[in-house]
Amino acid sequence: MIHSDERLLFRRYLRDIIVPDAQMFFVRGSHPITSEMLTELEDKTWAAWLGALILADGECSYMSAPINGRRYSRARVRVGIYERDQKDKAAKLMGVSLMGPRKGRFEAEAQGSRAVAVLTKIGPYILGRKSREADYIIQNGGRVAEQVYRDFQQRFPSLRRMQGKMAWEKKKVLRAGMSEPKPF
Repeated sequence: MIHSDERLLFRRYLRDIIVPDAQMFFVRGSHPITSEMLTELEDKTWAAWLGALILADGECSYMSAPINGRRYSRARVRVGIYERDQKDKAAKLMGVSLMGPRKGRFEAEAQGSRAVAVLTKIGPYILGRKSREADYIIQNGGRVAEQVYRDFQQRFPSLRRMQGKMAWEKKKVLRAGMSEPKPF
């Protein structure tokens, strides 16, 4: 039986000695996923199809969740659509299982190092804002510190956060007794 100290030393050995290149593994975890493991996405046609699907009906972002009293932030690639056949194929390409239906909508979601590996494969087929989000996630990795998560949120605000900010500013102006701000 391996004791916890031996396990920690073994993990450090694997991380530092055997795999010193940070690009090979995208996260320091017990079982990180590499882009080479996603064999389904080797075909450029399917990679382009998944990239277009994520561009149209998906998101690439960081999520933050409490685990055992601490907050952890990890990368997420999610696609949600109402047609099950397309979701089955997207889930298979990403190497995850299909979730749903929730209110008739099926979802496929990759998190952590798997999300980074998926983005690495489909990165050339994503355009615009999602391309910049994907590049940021690939650069920073699948599991990040709270500071990187906050920086991502500031660089790429969601529509919901922008609407909340505008509503807060409107409420602040009304409380101060000023006239309502003019829309753009």
